[in-house]
Amino acid sequence: RSLAPWIRAGLCRVWMCDPKQVELALGQGLAYRYAASDDECAALITEYREDLEQTQRRLAAEGLRRFTPSVETPVNLLVMDEIGALLAFGDHVRENKKNLAVIGTQGRATGHHMWGYVQEPSKDVVPVRDYFTVRVCLRVTAASHVDMVLGDGARLRGALADEIPNTPDTAGIGYVIRQRSRTPLRVRAAYT
Repeated sequence: RSLAPWIRAGLCRVWMCDPKQVELALGQGLAYRYAASDDECAALITEYREDLEQTQRRLAAEGLRRFTPSVETPVNLLVMDEIGALLAFGDHVRENKKNLAVIGTQGRATGHHMWGYVQEPSKDVVPVRDYFTVRVCLRVTAASHVDMVLGDGARLRGALADEIPNTPDTAGIGYVIRQRSRTPLRVRAAYT
């Protein structure tokens, strides 16, 4: 919701990979680019990386060391639901993993960010999980998943995401690690 004014003003471009074709499909009209099939998603991720590299070259040529959002240089957001489908199985796993590693390590400097949603957060399913700088853990089914998402010791420090009841009134409740602290913070996503 908070990105809507930026999208409308041309300050943010949303690129969507939607292998599930459920939740994100409702918002595809907001997307700058939208892909659903395995082949389409791989092509979109490759195009996203190319856009990042083009922005790197442009900033270097202009002698700029800082990215400033504008209509000419918008923030780019790659949204992937379900990221496991892109990184654990399919015909483009290696290509996607390589591209997302580059995006995760270099994208912040050019205004290229990525959001990935996953049901099973193990390293086998999401080998690039450490490249996500902010991670939110909603209700999970295993205590080990909490540390997989939020980092070692997060559950011991109070992120009890595996104990959130599976009831409608707890939808959107989860934990995030604060930026300047390792203390978990309980959060709730807005329901629109």
